[in-house]
Parts: sequence; structure tokens; C-alpha cells
Amino acid sequence: MDVLLALIGRLRTGRPVMVLDTGALASGEPLEVEPDLVFTDDAPGLDAPLYATNSICPVSGQPVDPRYAVLFEGHLVGLCCPNCPGKFWADPEAFRDKLE
Repeated sequence: MDVLLALIGRLRTGRPVMVLDTGALASGEPLEVEPDLVFTDDAPGLDAPLYATNSICPVSGQPVDPRYAVLFEGHLVGLCCPNCPGKFWADPEAFRDKLE
């Protein structure tokens, strides 16, 4: 450990403009402490079903893949691939008629 400290000291002397973070806190005290967790039973309810009600992707017209879905106006909308959520959110109104 003493060798490491000596090397750090030489590095700081040789390159004074370099900021060297060794991970050691000056005081040894934490910077901040998170408050204790408080558990309650007032979790919000889930009104939407846990499954997509559509079987065809509104963006591409392909079959829905259950791995890709978005929650839109309280409804889980199934999509077919990882590209479709971005396209859907870019203009959800363009796909509204395909959701009904």
C-alpha cells in the first residue's frame, strides 16, 4: 500500500494539472445518506389489462410480438419489433384508427 501511495504522490508531483481521483474521500464520511425506506399499501391500481388487446401491430401490420408493447391512453398496445415503439410514439395519432 505504501508503494501505491508513493506512486500516486509522484504522479501528482510530475503532472500537477492532471486531476487524479484515487477514490479516497478526505474525511472518510459518505457524501450523502439515503433516507430509510417506508413501505405503504397505497400503490396505484392498474386499470389496463396486462396483455395487449391487439394481435396486429398498428405500425407495420405484422403479428404482435409480446416483448414489444407501449401503454397508450390506458391500453397496452402490442407491437411487432423494437423499431415500432419509436415510430408509434413519433405520431400516435396516425395509428389511432388501427387501435380500435
